[in-house]
Amino acid sequence: DLKSATNGDADAMFRVGQQLQLGIGIETDEVKAASWYQKAATKGHLNAIFSYGTCLLTGNGVERDEKLGVANFLKAAKGGLAAAQFETGNLYLAGMGVEKDEKIALEWFKKAAVQGHIRAGEMLEEMK
Repeated sequence: DLKSATNGDADAMFRVGQQLQLGIGIETDEVKAASWYQKAATKGHLNAIFSYGTCLLTGNGVERDEKLGVANFLKAAKGGLAAAQFETGNLYLAGMGVEKDEKIALEWFKKAAVQGHIRAGEMLEEMK
């Protein structure tokens, strides 16, 4: 994967980021993980965009940047990634980095649930 990632393969870049973040077959390194996520994100890889957004929101491996983190979540959610749609719903529900808005949260939960995201479906039931 590292060779493919170094050669610009976005899927490989994302996988290397995951391996570094989770310590799969390699020592955990959140800074390098965030860097690989960012590289794959610039190539439009939705999971990488979402993962990099998570790094930005939590400050794992990068300087915390709520505004940019939310922007990454929204980009991945609008791209159709169910996990990002669910987490974007959570951002709106909590008012984290965005104005609190249960109606918008509900819309994102619905989008994720339609794709089979279990926790999004559970949130819809709880919000009835």
